[in-house]
Amino acid sequence: MFRNRLHPVVVFSCIVMSLGVFCSAVAGQVYYDKVWRYRYDEFIYDPSSWSSDQLLVFFVMLGLGAFLLTSALGLIFRKNWARLLMQFGFIVAALAWLAFVSSEINSIQHAPVIFIGITTAVLGCVIGALLFLNNADWVLPYLRKAERTEERTQVLDQDLWE
Repeated sequence: MFRNRLHPVVVFSCIVMSLGVFCSAVAGQVYYDKVWRYRYDEFIYDPSSWSSDQLLVFFVMLGLGAFLLTSALGLIFRKNWARLLMQFGFIVAALAWLAFVSSEINSIQHAPVIFIGITTAVLGCVIGALLFLNNADWVLPYLRKAERTEERTQVLDQDLWE
């Protein structure tokens, strides 16, 4: 039906970009809920009224969204630093998830299958993303196309001296 020539790196970047927009939207919703809870006639906004949980969720989601958007745009523009940045981010995300699961060990006793399933899904996505970003057939040649430049044998002022 539709025939496009989207490279798998671009599709992967679009998925990561949508996750980045989602994280930024969650941060925006936390901010919106906190700010607009006040009445209009006596509007006094004080950021110190935020609880530490709300502040943590806001900044983590905002930072995660900015991180994902930056690395996805870097991959679309064929920057090798974006691939390395994304790999580092996925490894940190996997370690953070494992730290969260290990800190909630008492809750795991109530629903172990759910925690095992979610942990398997998270680690599977991280491992899949790491394997994809190190793919020698699609990703690495895609990023090297931007690094390859034509050899220039002409000098800018060559016509002037001839």
